[in-house]
Amino acid sequence: MVKISVVTPSYNQAGFLAETLQSIAEQTYENYEHIVMDGGSDDGSVDILRQHADKLHYWCSEPDEGQSDAINKGVAHTTGEVIAWLNTDDVLFPRCLEAVAKRYEATKADIITANVLWMDADGIITRCVNVPGPSEFFFWRGIWHASAPCIFFTRQLFDAIGGLDTSFHLSMDVDMWFKMIAYHPHIEHIRQYLGGFRLHETSKSMISHRQELPLGVNDETAAVHTAHGISKRKRDRWRTIYRVWRTLRLGYLRQQLDLRKFRNQQWQEVAKTLSESR
Repeated sequence: MVKISVVTPSYNQAGFLAETLQSIAEQTYENYEHIVMDGGSDDGSVDILRQHADKLHYWCSEPDEGQSDAINKGVAHTTGEVIAWLNTDDVLFPRCLEAVAKRYEATKADIITANVLWMDADGIITRCVNVPGPSEFFFWRGIWHASAPCIFFTRQLFDAIGGLDTSFHLSMDVDMWFKMIAYHPHIEHIRQYLGGFRLHETSKSMISHRQELPLGVNDETAAVHTAHGISKRKRDRWRTIYRVWRTLRLGYLRQQLDLRKFRNQQWQEVAKTLSESR
């Protein structure tokens, strides 16, 4: 079976770190490795890493040049064929790696994604992201709907693009997707909720809100899109078309129905229920 490598960049997120580490340690799939690159945290994160050291393939705590640099260094320590990065405030649900490995073995996809649930700082479910799967057609029009943390890609593809550009602080993933999609990769989407994305006051994603921009859009993202010929006007036009398309496919309705089931529940409870139903 394929080996999956999970890389976690860590810096002063001790309040969430233990949940993130535990979500990997409790995976049913055994052929995986977890690498944590801590940037020299001084909030107790290192003590938590020491407590979980027996579950980690490799970890260290030393100064780095930011998240992108930490991920690149972490990937350098991996030996798996398939890679994902899991931030210290996100989690993978039980059987996530099992589902990804099964899909990879069946398809040899270059990129594998899945649906995710959003949660707040306390781990309470706030949103369901049930998407139809990434589309190259929409991607080149400024719409990319793969959602962290359930994004997996081959080590071969990551190496082909030269890793992450360390000059990016917020949108290293957007830049990475442009480089990866240029290879016309085989993309597979698992229509299950396999991970939790945490949105809270200290998360990078909140910076978009503080700039009064739509979530996921910031100055770096805008610059990347512009560099690839995707203007704000073009993206806004296609965003509207995409929303109509998803509405006709009942995508938003499915999300709302799912949210009625999961809203205001702890992610651990929901993840357990979803795992038992598969």
